[in-house]
Order: sequence, then structure tokens, then C-alpha cells
Amino acid sequence: MFMELASISMLLCVLLLGYFLLFRAGFKSHFVFGFGWIIFTVYYFATPVYFYFQDRSTVWGSVEAFRFVGENITPFYARGFLYFSLALLFILTGYFIMGRNQPGYPTVMFHHRKGLLIFLFFTFYFLIILNFLISGINPLDILLGSTDETLWSVTGGSNYLKNFADSLITCLVLAWLIKVDRRMFFLMALLSLIIFLLMGFRYRIIMTLVGLLTLGLLNKKVGPALIVRSAATGTFILYLLLFITYNRFQFVSGDFDAMVFSPSEFEIVHTLAEQTRGALDDINIIQYYETRRESRHDYGLTFLYFIIRAIPRSLAGEWKDSMYPPPAFPIVDEAYNLPADWGPTGEAPLFLSYFLISGGLPALILLCFLSGFIIRGFLRNRSVRNDRDLAFMIILQMALFQWFTRGYFPQFVDHLFFLLVPYWIYFKMIRREEV
Repeated sequence: MFMELASISMLLCVLLLGYFLLFRAGFKSHFVFGFGWIIFTVYYFATPVYFYFQDRSTVWGSVEAFRFVGENITPFYARGFLYFSLALLFILTGYFIMGRNQPGYPTVMFHHRKGLLIFLFFTFYFLIILNFLISGINPLDILLGSTDETLWSVTGGSNYLKNFADSLITCLVLAWLIKVDRRMFFLMALLSLIIFLLMGFRYRIIMTLVGLLTLGLLNKKVGPALIVRSAATGTFILYLLLFITYNRFQFVSGDFDAMVFSPSEFEIVHTLAEQTRGALDDINIIQYYETRRESRHDYGLTFLYFIIRAIPRSLAGEWKDSMYPPPAFPIVDEAYNLPADWGPTGEAPLFLSYFLISGGLPALILLCFLSGFIIRGFLRNRSVRNDRDLAFMIILQMALFQWFTRGYFPQFVDHLFFLLVPYWIYFKMIRREEV
């Protein structure tokens, strides 16, 4: 008990140091990293501490078929909190070691074209729908409940076209930024929400909310009215996320009659903890490397799989199939130590696990430092007063949310690329001038 409490206290001190440095440097100017720090606080502190005091002994606890299976992580909570403390401290060091922005960059005025952005949105939407129609599935049939098909794992004619769903998110953020007509914006948001729900992409909804809320908060002055509106908005979003979580499979299958609407059935605290329990997976990975004599590393190869993902299957053929799964995946499954005939569970560790898998504790320290340093490099000398910079910062924030909480770096690269596509096109095609 003493070791666990001491390691929890150490982690709390690192998190508080991060908040101190952020507010000292200006939280608004560093909102991307600040949002990431909030994510770390929830995923690496609040949730594992909750489960520690709940005596959670395995990643899955007593969840349905996972009861009584999996490694007992209880003896490794203390070690896990120590690893988290060290990792976050080096991320913090890497980020703040670069210093402050260099002043003197000219102010740029952009001549926004709302029609262009709306055209881009509906072009991407058309490509997504067309992709499913090519595969023989009509999303409208699923929405109306007139088919047993789902969009859960359908790629259609091209997985690349399917990924333009990320581009819709950026279009929505840009639409809010340049103040597209409110009725048109809500139409765009509704169409995006429908396709995200049918595709089962809950995290894309979260990414959209993250981007829009950040943009809204950055343009507001702190005061009682903002606090009240933020509390009301937060309550609505919490309900929306819990509603989507509880009814995820009903949305995907079009079984709308089976939906649950009452918040009393959501078990809010426990449900939120279950949805953010990735640190337990990381503790499981830590235990694997601390206890297995024949543990394995992938030496960073999994990080390079974004290159393989980018090669069209029509060119790569069977070679691309032979490269999967990425080398980190079997290591993760080995660490979970579930029955061999179960196959992959789909359980996703957080991003620190992949650092450990690449090369143990030395890799964790080095890659955490580099992560903080590179994130700072992408944001250095960008200003929230420049529309192009602000759009890029929010796009990076949304992509980092996916990486921090899902861990798989190649997927992060995919998301970042398709999020940036409308950003590149739009700001390339509009006129700008220095003022």
C-alpha cells in the first residue's frame, strides 16, 4: 500500500508541475499540449487510481467472458505509476526545453471562401457514400433499418476513400472558424454525425467535439457566463457520449428500437472509467517485461507501418497481407495471456506501451522526450491569432487525441494525413495578405 500511494503521489506531482508550466507559459498559447496533459491526467492518473482503489486485478475485471482470465496486475500498480511518472516527466521536458516562440512574425489576413469549403465538404461526403455503394451497401438502407448489413468493417472499393471521413471533421472545424451560415453548418454536422454513427466511429465524433469546443473556448473570455455555458455544454456532451457508447451496436446495425435513453442506466463513473482504462493495458505490458524471461521487442518496426498502410493493395498484393499483423500486436496479445483460441481481442493499450515494446525502459525515456520535443517543434512560432495556424493546431490536437488514447502510431499518421487534406486544399486556394 505504501509503495502504491508513494508512486501515485509522485505521478500527481509531475502532473501538477505540468499544469504549473503550462499556465506560466500561457495555457491558450499551448492549448494543444495542455489538452494532451488533461488526457494524460485522466488516462494515466484518474482512471488507474480509481481501479486501484476498486481492487481491479485484471485489465477487464469481471466483464462478461473476460472474468477470471488475464494476468493479475495488482502487484504492478506501483511500478506502473512510477513508469507513468517518468514517461510524463520526459514528455514535459522535451516539450519545454525548446523555449518560447520567436516574436516578429507578420499578421496575415485570409480572404475566406465559404462556398469553397462547402464544396469540399460535399465532395468528401460524396466520395465516402460512393465508396460504400461500390461495395453493394447503401447507408440509407441501414439508417432506415431495412437491411441486416452494417458499415462496421466494410471498406468498400477503397479504404482510402473511407478515410475521407476524417476530412469531414476538418471541414466542420473550418466551417465554424470562418463562420459558415449556421443552417448550413448544422446540416453538415448532422450529415457527418449520421455517417460516423453508421460506421461505428465513435472516436471521430469525439475528435469533432474536441475541435469545435476548443475553437469555441479560445474565442471566449473567462467569466461566469462562460462557466455556466461550459457546464451545460459539458453535461450535454457527457450524455451524448454515454448515449453513443451504450447504443453503439444499435446504431451500427440500425436497431433503433433497442436503444437506451435514460441516463440512470449509464452508470456514469464506472462507464467513463471503463472507456478510459488503457493505462491498465500499459501496466499489463510493464508486468510482461518485468516478469517474462523470454520477452520480445519490435525495435520500433511497428512505428514504420504507416508506410506499408500507404501502399495500395492493388500494387502490393499478397506481400502487404503477409506483413500483418504489425510485430507489436503479437507481443501485446502475449502480454495479455488470454486463452490461445480466443485470437486478438481488439483491446488497445495507450501509446506508452508501444514505446516500451520498441525497446524497454531506455526507449520509453528517449521516445517520450522526442515526442514532447517534436510536438513543440510542430507548434513553435504558430499563433492562435492566425487562422491557418489555429486550424493546424486544432487538427494536430485532434490527431494526438487519437494517438494518445489508442496508441497505434500508423493509424495516427493516417488520421493526421486525411485531417490535413482539406486544410491543405482550402488554404492553398484562398487569397491571403500580410497586414
